[in-house]
Amino acid sequence: MAVGEDMSNLVTSLLRSKNLGIGLSAKSVILLMGDIASDDGQGIWASKGTMARELETTERTVQRQISALESAGFIEEVGKRRHRNGFTVEYRICLSVVSSCPNAGGIPVADRHSTPD
Repeated sequence: MAVGEDMSNLVTSLLRSKNLGIGLSAKSVILLMGDIASDDGQGIWASKGTMARELETTERTVQRQISALESAGFIEEVGKRRHRNGFTVEYRICLSVVSSCPNAGGIPVADRHSTPD
């Protein structure tokens, strides 16, 4: 994973287990953000260009999906981090909003690879 140092399996697992009702593109973006985030959903400051490269899409698509995720209340901007080309917006995932979504159904993520008794 190139964009983050603090990756959270907890946040990614929560996101995967919920039906967010946001469609494939937005779900892909928030899953990447969840992978970058720390366990409390914070510390997401990858550039949109980097995210687009990792998701094999355009920067404009990432921008649109981030706007949709913000409008839906799943993420929020918490600040900006300066770097050599200007700044990168820092986001956090609103875990309470994600947690309130219905379960996606099927086998829970934690049980998918358990060994038989």
